[in-house]
Amino acid sequence: MSFSYDSADNNVSVGSNIELSGSITGSGNVVKIGATRRPQRLSLFINGNDNYVNIGSEPVFNALRIDIGNEKWRSSATGLTIGDNFSIASNSRFILPNSANIVEIGNNCMFSNNIIIRGGEYPHLIFDLTTNEYLDVSDGIFIGDRVWVGEGAYINKGVSVGNDCIVGARSVVTKRFTVNNAVIAGNPARVVKENVQWVANELLLNAYPDLAASFADTALNRINKTNR
Repeated sequence: MSFSYDSADNNVSVGSNIELSGSITGSGNVVKIGATRRPQRLSLFINGNDNYVNIGSEPVFNALRIDIGNEKWRSSATGLTIGDNFSIASNSRFILPNSANIVEIGNNCMFSNNIIIRGGEYPHLIFDLTTNEYLDVSDGIFIGDRVWVGEGAYINKGVSVGNDCIVGARSVVTKRFTVNNAVIAGNPARVVKENVQWVANELLLNAYPDLAASFADTALNRINKTNR
């Protein structure tokens, strides 16, 4: 596996334990990926100029693929920002085909497998038949801090997800959700429950004494202790 680009025209900085494959075609592109403790594989393909990918520290990729533009169409002034402690399971792909696509993902997000984020449909142009208005416009995808995205979710252009939310498995997210601490699920996705808080696993409950005390009284906790 290898990563090819013109080092004179592009700026690529990759932290330790990141195995990067793919290519950059174009100039003025900036890639910055933070270090992580265990080896991680990331495929990145950029075709265009003045794009950027900025990923924080301690990422877990599991062979994530990111496409900015494609082999035939250039995407320029497109940006992907991912915060610290991001993790994503296998067979996932972020597709940013349009120029000026923006995707921002916050800190401490956990994505399951087979996740698709798509920023647009270029070069397939969509217009209003009556007004001739160009309709296929993406004004950005914005995902907050501590968001858990379930298996097989599809996140389309023009989407927002608030902090501490859960996106249900197989959900198709097509619009902006400003509420925090909610479960968003369905096709098309909608808010199905509010005032929730998620924790990645039992080992992290020590940081949440009230939640730890509540979980200690559950049947699931008793079963888990028996199986250890």
